[in-house]
Amino acid sequence: MGALPAVSLEALTAAAREENRQAARKISACYDVHRSWITLDTKHKHYSRYGRTEMAVALGCSATVAEAYVSVAVALHTRLPLLKAAFETGEVDLPRVRTVCRILDNLSDAIVTLVEKEVVEAALRSSPGPLEKEIWDILVRVAPEEA
Repeated sequence: MGALPAVSLEALTAAAREENRQAARKISACYDVHRSWITLDTKHKHYSRYGRTEMAVALGCSATVAEAYVSVAVALHTRLPLLKAAFETGEVDLPRVRTVCRILDNLSDAIVTLVEKEVVEAALRSSPGPLEKEIWDILVRVAPEEA
């Protein structure tokens, strides 16, 4: 048996960032498909019923997962530009992005804009579990009425 190949931590970090960039591309593509189907289906309004199933088949996932991707994509493209940028550069992974989107989903645009920079900084250093707590701490401090 030969020696095990040595892989540097830098190589692992580079691979993880590339994986995150690819995930960001997938989410962005879901957004593009979602928007195009809504634009094309203004007459019949069948997108919500059939579009997510077709997207799920293309992605090899369930319709529920495809719908979650679209939800994240819409949030990134319409309300969370700083998080979108960190995701696209590979600094933040999809589980952290999902955590942020889920918690900020029902908050006003004004509150989201107010806390986004601090939330992204938290996402850069924390895994999803601790990140969730940090986001709630930020919201309680900055916007207790909405937390």
